[in-house]
Amino acid sequence: MLLGGGGLVDAFYDHPQAKPYVRIYELLGGNKDKVKAVIAPADPLTLGGQIARRSVVMFNASRDEIVPPSATKALWEAAAQPRIIWYDTTHYGAALYIPQMFRVVVDYLGSP
Repeated sequence: MLLGGGGLVDAFYDHPQAKPYVRIYELLGGNKDKVKAVIAPADPLTLGGQIARRSVVMFNASRDEIVPPSATKALWEAAAQPRIIWYDTTHYGAALYIPQMFRVVVDYLGSP
């Protein structure tokens, strides 16, 4: 399963690109807590305890503009700090590291 991070509302509600939409939403009576209540069942952080009981390797981009590193760190904490590999790249730039990621996955799945 691929999950970039958790705490989605915290990661995106205050994101500069979301500002115009957040303003409109708040003018209509919405707020961050209301969004959290709706998103919580689908937020990976909600399942962090279940993830923690499994064998996990996380691959993440340190300059990710889509899933911010703060969201990655939140999921990492909730999942009991599994192995994490950071790539010095952006969200889409991570595609350049797919061969390296596959090597890690093959080694990981092949280990006893």
